[in-house]
Amino acid sequence: MPRAEAVLQCAANERYVSKTYKGVWQLTQCEDSCPSEIQSLCQKDNNRVVSKMKCNWWDPRTGDTRDEYATCEGCCGESSSSPPPAITKDQCQSGERSKTYSLPASRPWNCGLCEDKCKAECGTMEEELTREMCALMYVGEPGDNTYKCRCCCKTKPPPPPSCCDCCPTEVNVQISIKSGQATSTSSQTKQVITY
Repeated sequence: MPRAEAVLQCAANERYVSKTYKGVWQLTQCEDSCPSEIQSLCQKDNNRVVSKMKCNWWDPRTGDTRDEYATCEGCCGESSSSPPPAITKDQCQSGERSKTYSLPASRPWNCGLCEDKCKAECGTMEEELTREMCALMYVGEPGDNTYKCRCCCKTKPPPPPSCCDCCPTEVNVQISIKSGQATSTSSQTKQVITY
């Protein structure tokens, strides 16, 4: 039984974009069209760069192949002053690690299998999954259909420094001590360094 389709999660400062392809004649759209369409949608939004992308093929189990669909999703990140490099269907972006798998496919179609495989490959503490694409390679004969899974993994940026790792801050405190006479004032300076 295929699991329910999960929406791609974008960061708070990112914008979610998507496109749906319907019908079996669009089986390869995840691989062929999705990367360029997500990039185009992000560029139209203040020239943002694509930070994450996924595309999966789903079978709503109505019995009608015209109801089968693929959902192409992306996260548009920071705006860029120059045009970002083109996103291709065959290659991950610079600095990303690529993995490709073929898995057996049968009805009801469930690209969640590709998603699970990619998450297992990239889901370490040091890496995150930036792209997961599932193309259904439909031959028609039971047992001959496959999912072509493409994963891109990227090393997570280091966390921001904690307070203990901050640069030393120097604080000067001046204390004036007055003796019994109004004319006599002595001054002491105390230096405190905090980390």
